[in-house]
Amino acid sequence: MLPRKDHVPELDGLRAIAVLQVLWVHLPPLTFGAGGRAVARVLGPGDLGVDLFFVLSGFLITRILLVDRGAGVPLRHFLARRFLRIFPIYYLLLAVTSPWLSGQELGVCATYLANYGLLFKDSVSHLEHTWSLSIEEHFYLLWPPLVMLLEPRTSRRVLLLGLLPLAFATWLAALFLGDWTREAAFWQELVLRGSTTRFASLGVGALIAYHEGALRALGRRVLWPSVLCLALAAALSRGGLQAIGLEGLLSRFEPFASSYPRAQGSLRWIAAPCISAALILPAIAWSGSAAPLPRLLRAPLLRALGRISYGVYLYHFPLFRALRIEAADGSVTSYPRLVLALALTFAVASLSYRFLERPLLRFAARFRGKPAAMQRTAAPANGDGGPSDTAV
Repeated sequence: MLPRKDHVPELDGLRAIAVLQVLWVHLPPLTFGAGGRAVARVLGPGDLGVDLFFVLSGFLITRILLVDRGAGVPLRHFLARRFLRIFPIYYLLLAVTSPWLSGQELGVCATYLANYGLLFKDSVSHLEHTWSLSIEEHFYLLWPPLVMLLEPRTSRRVLLLGLLPLAFATWLAALFLGDWTREAAFWQELVLRGSTTRFASLGVGALIAYHEGALRALGRRVLWPSVLCLALAAALSRGGLQAIGLEGLLSRFEPFASSYPRAQGSLRWIAAPCISAALILPAIAWSGSAAPLPRLLRAPLLRALGRISYGVYLYHFPLFRALRIEAADGSVTSYPRLVLALALTFAVASLSYRFLERPLLRFAARFRGKPAAMQRTAAPANGDGGPSDTAV
C-alpha cells in the first residue's frame, strides 16, 4: 500500500500534550504541593511526554521518507530539510547559553552527545533537556539511509529484526554488566537515555508508518490494539509483574535476582512507547472524524502550541534555570517568577517560530522533490513530530 502524505492535524495536538507534560515535570517538584508530586511520581509525565515525541518522530519521519522514496526525492533533499529545521535555532541556543556552560557541556551538546555526556555531571546543566534531541539525531543518521536505499519490505524487516531487538539487547546488557546494587540510578539513566534503547520508541512509531493504511481501515476497531498497548504497559509495572507471576519467576535467576528489583524502573523504555502508541493509533485512525479524541486534538489552541513545540522544548529549561524558579527544597521560589518563566517560554518560542523557523521552513520547501516533479509530489506534512520539528 502506498504511503500517505496528507497532513494529520491531530498530531499537532498530541505534540502540544507532549510538550505540556515536559513542562510539568520540569516545574519545581512542590509546585502543586505533595499531592501533585505524588501524581507526577506515578505518571512520570516528563518521561511520557518525551516518549510521545519519540514515537511521533519515528512515525512521521518514516512516513515522509517513504513518500520521498516513492516520489524519487533524493536523500540529500531530506537531509537538507532536516538541517534547516533542526540546527539553526539549536546552535543559536547553544551560543546564547554558552556563558553559563562548561567546556564539557558545550562540547557534548554541540556534537549531539548530551544523552551520554551529561550523565557524568554532578550538577544540572542549562541544557540537560537536550539529551532527547541527541537520541533523535542519532536516529536521523541511521534510519533515513536505510529507508531510502532499501525496499520498504526490507527496511521494515531491518526494523523488526535489527533495531527493536537491539533495544532489548541493550537493556539486557545493562542488567548483566551494571552494578545495580550500588549504582542503580546511573544504570537506569543510561538505559532510559541511551540511544540504542530509546530507538525502541522511534521504532514503534516507524512501524506504525508502515501500516498506516491498514490502521486507518480499522476505524473504531483501533481501540483493540490501543487497549492491548495499555495492558502491556500495565503488565510491565511492578504491580503488573507481580500479578502475572513474572516477578517471582525472574527472581529465581541471576542476574535478575540481584539486579531486577532496582532495575524494574528501567522498563519504562518499553512501557512508555506502549502508552504513546495507545494515544497515537486512534489519533491517526480517526483523523478528521467527530469522535471526542480527534476533536480535542484538533482544538486550535492545542494545534497552535504543537506548531511551536520545538521552540517551547528548546527554550523552557534554560529560562527556568536562569530565572531560578526552584528553591533548594523543591518548592517554588516565587510564583510571579514562575509565571514569568512560563510566559517568556511561550513568547520566545512564538517569536522564534514567526521570525526564524517559518522563514527557514519556506526555504527548506525547495528541497521537497525533484526539480520537475517538486510541486506535484510535494505534500504538506506534520514534520517528524519530535521536539526537533513541527514541519519539514
